[in-house]
Amino acid sequence: MASQVVERYFSSEFLMLIGDIGLLASYCNLHDKAESIYSRLSQARPESPFPLICLAMVRARSGRVKEAVEQLKSIVEKFPENDLAKAFLGVYMIESKQKGVLKIFDQILASGKDTAAINLVNCFMEMARDLEKTQSDTEISSTLEVFRHHNFIRP
Repeated sequence: MASQVVERYFSSEFLMLIGDIGLLASYCNLHDKAESIYSRLSQARPESPFPLICLAMVRARSGRVKEAVEQLKSIVEKFPENDLAKAFLGVYMIESKQKGVLKIFDQILASGKDTAAINLVNCFMEMARDLEKTQSDTEISSTLEVFRHHNFIRP
């Protein structure tokens, strides 16, 4: 009897329904409730990265993007084959203007395994390119300023 109860409440369908409730809570700005749901789901299914990915998404939605990036980095370390975690890592790295997004996106496209991750990458690829270009332009500009300062070159 007890095993039937556990099986029923920990079935994939039931857990997905609970996950949907967490997503709904997050959309309604009930981030603390959503975090609680996904934390418990990750305890119920420690072998799955998806509750942890959703938990990171909730943290990002609540304004804690850097925390979400750090959490996604640890998820990618624990589940290196999970391209969806890598895709969301890239998205939130763009949001927090961090370097290295194109490399992550290229890995996802090269693997070609996860359609959802590839679709996410395709949606954000242009922003990643723009971010890399802006960071590169800024570095070149500041390098030129240092060069001019130390060599007394006036523009």
